[in-house]
Amino acid sequence: MKELEQDLLALGLEDNLNQAKLIYLFMTRKGIPLIIEGAPNSGKEFLTSQVLSLFTYSSIISPPPVVFSPKHYFRDRAKAFIISTNASEEAVANLLKLQRERRTIEGIIKAREESFIRSKHKQFREELGNIEVSIPCALKINTGTGATLLDQAVFFNLIEAIAFLDQKDRTRQEREGIYYIEATKEDFYTAKEILVNTPIFEAHNSLSPEALEFAKVLLCYRDKNPGTELTRDELLRACAGKYKSFKPINNRKRLPELIEAGYINIVKKGGFRNSYEYAFSDTFNELDSETLTRNRFVGFSLSSLTSFSSSAKEEVICIS
Repeated sequence: MKELEQDLLALGLEDNLNQAKLIYLFMTRKGIPLIIEGAPNSGKEFLTSQVLSLFTYSSIISPPPVVFSPKHYFRDRAKAFIISTNASEEAVANLLKLQRERRTIEGIIKAREESFIRSKHKQFREELGNIEVSIPCALKINTGTGATLLDQAVFFNLIEAIAFLDQKDRTRQEREGIYYIEATKEDFYTAKEILVNTPIFEAHNSLSPEALEFAKVLLCYRDKNPGTELTRDELLRACAGKYKSFKPINNRKRLPELIEAGYINIVKKGGFRNSYEYAFSDTFNELDSETLTRNRFVGFSLSSLTSFSSSAKEEVICIS
């Protein structure tokens, strides 16, 4: 994984490193579609194309299991794992800088170096054997609260992919005619580190990153003004004095998302636009900032008695 990380950095993916690792591992252990979302011009297509360029064409399912937009190829979001790109000002600035650098002689030389990286990975993948991966004591892994069946499947797939890529350094075993290698405790923690540090779509809401930030601002307002009903303009101006970056003109686009998510209720008072009043829903009143933004993979843990070895007297689960 260290070498993979270095290669992804060399491809200009520093600001979306964990997202790049996820794409690579999803392509290694296929079966669960991955959707990459993000703000316009946040580098979704660049991220996806750079990582997929490390695979040969024949190894990519058509349509591919990794897409950079939910409108392309895959429409059943409930069956997909969804992550976001880094849309910070710094990340966008770095992309623009990279685009400029690629037009210089230094960029042309770097492009040649990138082609060597792609050739190396394609050769590496051709040399990988088709072997099963066993995750000893999988039943002893605690998923914490809020985890779904999809989350658990993603987590196990990542552990398998990490072990599969490292198969040359693993002991090849056989049982009842099945050849396999075993995942280690280090594989568990590597998978968790990647998932915990990746912006993921949370099951309890479908808010865009911008609407999520607005929701956090409204949480602060709610705590100071419980049970308040607001007109449309009052709601859009909530906390505007303290949080100057959250201007009404920007929040106007995010308000429908909060209403659709069930966080804001509309109370009709009249026929004019600003005669409507809004109130925080019971769902929103039960939220806190930590719950709203918590990455659900933080709760995944290993029992202190868990042993990643089939020689231990623990149940071994093989997942393929």
